[in-house]
Amino acid sequence: MKKSLFASLILLSSYCSFGQATTLNQDFNIPCTSFTGLPSGWAIYNPVLGTFPDGAWHCGPTNGRANTPGILCTGYYSGSFHLDTSFLISPQLNLSTYSGNRLFLRFDTKTSNIHQGGKLSLLVSTSPSATFNTYIDLSLGVAPIFSNADSSDWVTHEADMSGFTSAGNMYIAFRYTSPSNSGNIWLLDNINLSVSSVNIAPSPFGNFPFGVIGNATRPQIKLSCTVPADGHYQLTICDMMGRRVHQQSLLNQKGDNIISLNDLDLLPGMHFLQLTDGVNYAVAKAMVQ
Repeated sequence: MKKSLFASLILLSSYCSFGQATTLNQDFNIPCTSFTGLPSGWAIYNPVLGTFPDGAWHCGPTNGRANTPGILCTGYYSGSFHLDTSFLISPQLNLSTYSGNRLFLRFDTKTSNIHQGGKLSLLVSTSPSATFNTYIDLSLGVAPIFSNADSSDWVTHEADMSGFTSAGNMYIAFRYTSPSNSGNIWLLDNINLSVSSVNIAPSPFGNFPFGVIGNATRPQIKLSCTVPADGHYQLTICDMMGRRVHQQSLLNQKGDNIISLNDLDLLPGMHFLQLTDGVNYAVAKAMVQ
């Protein structure tokens, strides 16, 4: 079950305050020159409050790109792994000034080279209320997706935010969930909004061609992909709320493949499709009619 980013405003208010902004450009260089403090308007929320602040997002003077100040979250502290969930929440945003333009959220991430535990998630809530309990998971639409590539060096990720320029008040959140038997460190830096793209265009996302052929309907989607290797590929379809609505394994041959999905039960609207063999991946969008 999805949790509210602000499930308890009373518990949060002890640790953070919220601001409002019409744009976002945070490199953490000034507020993270020491191990304490957060940028103005940013907030952290950890449902497992007993672990605060060890498992929560926190600043570090050399945790950013090129050893500049940045911010991190870890599931390993006090000599052991911890079951934990930690949110880093942006100031309240209103992106209406970007209406009519393509808008991209850009940010840099890196993780420990062991890369155990969960991957990072990018969430958006369009509710102006501090008591909302729904959000949109944009993780599948991040380009490139969060993967083992983040463990070797810093990676610049990007998400298309154009659909939120008329959404009114909203928040962006980065969430890391670690299990009790493994964990790693996620580092985050240079979070900003831009009308130019470095990763998303051209579509599709990923390291091999993957896209929808013709119109996608509720019961049927036809796909085309050119995979780099023979093998079993997992296809996952998520709706705009980040809910997984379909998943299956496909046997593809190296080169061009046509995939016909039948007897689906999808609702109308935007969907994200991911195809991966665990090493190679691609993500496509489908507007289901």
